[in-house]
Amino acid sequence: MGIGLYEFLFARILSGIRAKTLPVVIAGFNTDIGPLYSDMSAGATLVMIPNIVMTVFLARGLTFGAVQG
Repeated sequence: MGIGLYEFLFARILSGIRAKTLPVVIAGFNTDIGPLYSDMSAGATLVMIPNIVMTVFLARGLTFGAVQG
């Protein structure tokens, strides 16, 4: 088992009703009638946006430092 599973279980067990991590909230979209795929994908997209933005800015800064001229 990967470390991610342990982190998820740790957050799932210790989080309260009012304070939850985003992966726990996204996992909560499983209902009795089935998973709500549209809500899960929207939540996953919102979680990924800050990482993508930071990666673009960091890569841009690294490439600007390598160019002479």
